[in-house]
Amino acid sequence: MSKLNKISLSICILAIVGAVSFISLLGKSDRTLINILSITGTLASLVGLAITYIQVKEIKSISEANKEVITETKESINFVLLLADSVHVSHLIEEIQRYLREDKLDLALVRMKDLKKYLISFKLTERFKKNISMPKINSKLISLTTHINNISDVVSKTVSDIQIDTQAINQDLELLLELIIEFEQKTKHEKLKQ
Repeated sequence: MSKLNKISLSICILAIVGAVSFISLLGKSDRTLINILSITGTLASLVGLAITYIQVKEIKSISEANKEVITETKESINFVLLLADSVHVSHLIEEIQRYLREDKLDLALVRMKDLKKYLISFKLTERFKKNISMPKINSKLISLTTHINNISDVVSKTVSDIQIDTQAINQDLELLLELIIEFEQKTKHEKLKQ
């Protein structure tokens, strides 16, 4: 029997004992059916209110416990998704570097745009802001955007005099990769401390 059921049963027993005691204190002339029903009804209402109050408190505590569990679960899911995305970004960077080595600028361009989207979404998370130097990531995003624009111009042949400096792009990608790996490691270490 749960604690709540024991308390409710105790209240009911006390109410019955109280009703019987109160009725026995009444004089013979006051022990009418209406008075007995009135006393019993009043005590039953009070018992009902007491039990309702106890149950509402119990439901509230269960609700708060569930809320905590839900919050922890959401944080864990966000943590796993963020780590998965950071691993994906690492692979994206390696893929872009491979496309640049193979002189496949059109494929590198598509992946660089994907990388930019991921980095922008990372910037919006509190965990990323807390673990990574935002000026560094903003600087690399600006460089990435410049590289995207230049490669886009070359691929679409809108500008003919642009030279693509793959070495500079690779250096920027390496620095981004270092930032992402640093983020992964700090995030994992932070989670292990909890």
